[in-house]
Amino acid sequence: MNPADVPPIISATREGFPLRVVSLAGLCWEGRVREASLPGADGRFGIMAGHLPLLAPLVEGFIHLFPEPGGGPLYLHVSGGYVEVQPGEVIVLADLAARSDALDAARADEARQLAGSPMAAAFSDDQYPQLHAELVARLARIRRPGQG
Repeated sequence: MNPADVPPIISATREGFPLRVVSLAGLCWEGRVREASLPGADGRFGIMAGHLPLLAPLVEGFIHLFPEPGGGPLYLHVSGGYVEVQPGEVIVLADLAARSDALDAARADEARQLAGSPMAAAFSDDQYPQLHAELVARLARIRRPGQG
């Protein structure tokens, strides 16, 4: 999502608030935001400046943050935890948390490693399509009702 895709109610918000995302590994993100959308145990919910005090459990999912300077959203993945909303700040206490750009880099690195593995090389030779077709045909015969 780019800055042009930010909902008008959020882009029109002038007042932000400080937010920290802390996991067992330490501080994951800290800054001022205009809005935060979190994966709550009872469904996704949003927080804007002036929100009433709140303590709520979080489930696994993405936190969507809209930083105050006006940029597009930032995504952080959390594995669960709690959010505490106080008049002066919001603190997300997550079991585990990772920024989406770090997740993308980790997935790309894993894909590079898998592509260079001996198993990947074995499946890229000319015999692989034939082997795959044979396995699919045998599986279809096994699953066919009334056939042995």
